Amino acid sequence: MPRKTRLTASEDNLVFQLQDEPVSLRQLLVFPVIISVANYMSIAFLNICLNALIPLFFAMPLEIGGLGFDPATIGYIIGSYGAFTGVFQTLFFARIMRHFGPKRTFIIGTLSFLPIFLLFPVMSFFAQSNGATAIVWTCIYALLPLWMSSDMAFGRLTCLFPSIRS
Repeated sequence: MPRKTRLTASEDNLVFQLQDEPVSLRQLLVFPVIISVANYMSIAFLNICLNALIPLFFAMPLEIGGLGFDPATIGYIIGSYGAFTGVFQTLFFARIMRHFGPKRTFIIGTLSFLPIFLLFPVMSFFAQSNGATAIVWTCIYALLPLWMSSDMAFGRLTCLFPSIRS
């Protein structure tokens, strides 16, 4: 049977050790791994909900609480988000991670889902009152950077627990 390599962690460095037998499920399901998987599962769930909700909310008619945008406008909004988040993550993610650290970056990214989901009823209220006015577009422009910051939560989940640090 081939030898397997196993990664073990201490406070200051990571060490690779050779191991003859596969790791059991009990050895794998330790507290830091469970926390990391639970954190990832939580933000992935929130992100999937957001990615499903945004096009639906933008496309629904004003009468039932949406914004009533046409598909081209929705495409421009989501496309601009994709372009800006790609550029932003490429240029600034490493600096943000170094400045705030992985735990704070994760917390900020996760907490950004709260104002994102709170903006939907605000946009709906203003859109039903006056239509898609400047206030609604300001809310959309506020939504995009929050949405970009929520993506930063996916950056470094393995550094959230103290037993493994890079």
